[in-house]
Amino acid sequence: MCFPHSTKTRDDLGFLPKTILPRYYDLTLEPDLEGGTFLGEAQIDAKVLEETNCIALNSANLTIARVEVSTKKGGHQDLTSKTSYDEESEQLRINVGWMMPAGTSMIISISYKGSLEGGLAGFYRSKYKAETGEDRWIASTQFQPSDARRAFPCFDEPWMKALFSLTLVVDEKATCLFNMPLLSEFSRGDGKKVVTFGTTPKMSTYLVCFVIGYGFHKRVRHDWHVPVTAYTASAADAELSEWSLDVGVKCMKYFESILNYEYSLPKLDLISIPNSQGGAMENWGLVKFSTDSFLFDPKTSPPERKELYADVIAHELGHQWYSCLVTTAEWAATWLNEGFATYIAKLAMNHLYPESQIWDKFVVQDLQQGLKLDSLRESHAIQVPIRAGQEADVLDAIAYQKGAAVLRMLADYLGLETFLKGLDIYTKRFAYGAPKTDDLWKALSEASGLDVKAFGDPWTRKIGYPVISVGENQITGMVILSQHRFLRSADVTSDEDETLWQVPLHIKTASAVYDTAILKDRDAEIPLPLNFFKINADHAGFYRVAYTPQRLRSLAAVAKTGLLSVSDRAGLIADAGALSAGAYQRSIDFLELLNAMRDEDSLFVWREIVDTLSALRKAWIFEPQETQDLLDEFTRSLVSPKAHSLGWDFSRSDTNASRKQLKALLFTTAGMAGDKKIIKVALGMFRKYSGNRPGYVDPAVRLGVYTIAVRYGGTEEYLALKYSFAPSNKYWPIEPNDAIRNDCIAAIGCTRNDVLLEDAIKTYNLTDVVNPNIFSRVLPRGILTHPKGIVATWNWLKNDYDSIRGRMRKSLGGWYRFVQVCTQDLATFEQLDEVKSFFAGKDTFTFERSLKQAIDSIYINAQWVERDRAQIKEWLEEKLDLQNSVNIDEWGSLRITLHV
Repeated sequence: MCFPHSTKTRDDLGFLPKTILPRYYDLTLEPDLEGGTFLGEAQIDAKVLEETNCIALNSANLTIARVEVSTKKGGHQDLTSKTSYDEESEQLRINVGWMMPAGTSMIISISYKGSLEGGLAGFYRSKYKAETGEDRWIASTQFQPSDARRAFPCFDEPWMKALFSLTLVVDEKATCLFNMPLLSEFSRGDGKKVVTFGTTPKMSTYLVCFVIGYGFHKRVRHDWHVPVTAYTASAADAELSEWSLDVGVKCMKYFESILNYEYSLPKLDLISIPNSQGGAMENWGLVKFSTDSFLFDPKTSPPERKELYADVIAHELGHQWYSCLVTTAEWAATWLNEGFATYIAKLAMNHLYPESQIWDKFVVQDLQQGLKLDSLRESHAIQVPIRAGQEADVLDAIAYQKGAAVLRMLADYLGLETFLKGLDIYTKRFAYGAPKTDDLWKALSEASGLDVKAFGDPWTRKIGYPVISVGENQITGMVILSQHRFLRSADVTSDEDETLWQVPLHIKTASAVYDTAILKDRDAEIPLPLNFFKINADHAGFYRVAYTPQRLRSLAAVAKTGLLSVSDRAGLIADAGALSAGAYQRSIDFLELLNAMRDEDSLFVWREIVDTLSALRKAWIFEPQETQDLLDEFTRSLVSPKAHSLGWDFSRSDTNASRKQLKALLFTTAGMAGDKKIIKVALGMFRKYSGNRPGYVDPAVRLGVYTIAVRYGGTEEYLALKYSFAPSNKYWPIEPNDAIRNDCIAAIGCTRNDVLLEDAIKTYNLTDVVNPNIFSRVLPRGILTHPKGIVATWNWLKNDYDSIRGRMRKSLGGWYRFVQVCTQDLATFEQLDEVKSFFAGKDTFTFERSLKQAIDSIYINAQWVERDRAQIKEWLEEKLDLQNSVNIDEWGSLRITLHV
């Protein structure tokens, strides 16, 4: 224990006290990859900021052998016996025995032992099959947000920046990487070598990275001012990394040009880690990627993956400025890292690949993800207080997608040139520092001359966003606008509706777009030409717009005249779908809008049509089969005509990626809705695939073919896919690669056969077969698309709760995302009560917010169905029986002419 007169050992939220600041870490680690352990020595040069007799720093799952502290006044002290550990806060507390005044310098020396079996967090090992067929270990780190403490005792908070040097003692055949270049390497004479690296700049603990492995292949680019190297586990992967490397170099050159700040380190390494944490991690100078977010193979990866991988690479490299160089002072403002990286990655994508229509994609994907989460009562503000241990809980669509959308809206409001000028001030002022949100507002205000804090604070410090209700006075020609907080649960209270946002209206008329109009008050009236206008042109603003049914029909009627952009049309559909769930518009008006948009040609508009219809179908998924049949029939009526007209020739010679994606989207949607002709075609494609030709099915439509085959096939189709990714039910095979394997994993969950569904769950539960960190990405594409699968997944979580939690709780976001995935698609009041009851007596501290959001989602769907059940059923029966002229061809697919 520390002396009674010491300052507190943690603040009110459980973080470290601000009494001591580290300046330099000298680390030595000796890992035993076969044994799964490591030895460590940490020497930390630190300074006292505020008088204290207690040194509090973070440590987790480390066995401390020796603790020594050296100061000028106290001399060299062995304080091993004066050191205690608080497991709840993961704090090591060293009682120095005397009050150290502010300004005291010290060296803290700690010897310890750790484990490499910490899941996929901290310093961990993972096994993969090398190209030779042998099993190989690789040890690497994943420290974000607060897991550096699992590798070395440290002050594990982002504002506590320091310098780092590293020495590794490893097998002589091993290859080692660190944030900085190699300084020296020599044999110790006992089969091991000592590898020493250069010292990093001042940086946060979560950005430290080291990797130890065998047989790495590399590609190097020297056409930039520092070498850029891609490391992979095989020669074949090295060939694929050439494309990734090219994207990386182009991004870094672009970022330097727009941010006006040169990359700071002497090298940049990009490494693909097999069987690693999903996604990527921006470690300064040593960026880690999972293989399925870095290596694009045109032979096996669907075309949209090329854009996705480029976006991931751009995002992580954007972090080299916003996370590494300029780091948020606290996880409560993690949007300063994640929102910035997401936004500037889109700028890079738009610059490098203008044909990708990245801003249309942003409206359909990123913007909707942010709006969807932030429409929940249990959402949170961008800037939100969190407790220690809950850091990963805010690494979500609010920090990433809403953060990026707010930055985009702000850049549009200020003008991109002015925004970048403010960013230049911000970057130079806080290089190697740790700013807060107000520091950004100040820099942007200096650049623009505007009160950016007044604009930005409601968007970042208040939960939610507004819906702009649009009324019209046909006599006066005035448009009446009002703003209120939007909740999909349709039950906003007066206390929840106090915020007034500054809303850029972006008014589009037939002749111009007015960017300067701002709605600051609750209500306003403005004169607009009533023949045509649209609020939120190109959906540059982070809000929804609720039109009258007449105006909604009017906008749908002009959709193809050129007055509405792709983003306008997609955003109009997205708003209508969300507003119908929240009772701001009638659900049948939303379905009428979909009907009116059925002749669309844009991939992104069709994605929004399919996504919003799928959201409604998810809510109705536990309704009787009669209703499901009506929804299937409506889906076919909407999608099949276009799917059949585009056809299903997915030739690899077709280089039009957008067209192939559209064909695949419609093919899959119609097939899963029961289009018999497409089902027959898909089964034909699959049977050629299952004859040992995994490359036969074009990557663009592969997942669709697999899911249709499992859904409408039988045991043969199921087993063909299962044994493609788990032939031994033990370790990953060399082939198929990640893209094919993940499609197989997703597709087997589409079976409706009870025995096979149980087998799918057992297969998912095999740690060595399915990496648990991919669950949140693959389960929604398969097992969670049908009611049996949703219930089976929920039962899996309930029945194996403790074992699954033990496997996942140490991985970044793995556990809380898994809980959310397994619960949020339940959709009845009975299921809602069941979820609440199950978690009532459990410790939900680390995933409390995610669980509440899932419960909120269940409630929203249940009350939506309860409210609109009869209305939608009646509308479907009327439309499909009376308004449509239906001709069923020999395969049972629908040919429909709609009279709208």
